[in-house]
Amino acid sequence: MKYNVSIEKEGRLYKVGTLEGTDHNDTVFTYDGAYLNDTSAAALSVSLPLEEVSFDPVKTRIFFEGMLPEGFIRHSLADRMHIDESDYISMLHNLGRECIGAVRITTDDETIVEECNNGVIRTGGFGCWIRQDSGYEKIQYDA
Repeated sequence: MKYNVSIEKEGRLYKVGTLEGTDHNDTVFTYDGAYLNDTSAAALSVSLPLEEVSFDPVKTRIFFEGMLPEGFIRHSLADRMHIDESDYISMLHNLGRECIGAVRITTDDETIVEECNNGVIRTGGFGCWIRQDSGYEKIQYDA
């Protein structure tokens, strides 16, 4: 499995890195090379400093699992999603567009759509669109 980790900054989404592994027990986080080369890049956490290496599953789990609720709410969410509550990766994926803070978790085939002012929406990395009576019209491509 592979998930994209993005942050929202000043109304735009920036790919920060990826979560990869076979399941929630071996998932590692790696910063994206382009993000590391960006002079405005900031670490997601003190525990995940800007480095080119993949962070081990324990460090990855500690940060990303911390974005999820605990206790009864977590149990209830996992039950509703029909997943094991220890599977923080699946929970993040299901809740990943609405995580605490600016972090978003998606797959390559998902597009994050965010409503902006005046009917304009921005899709994660796929352009800017405006709502028309007949649907949406693309007005800008994000290169």
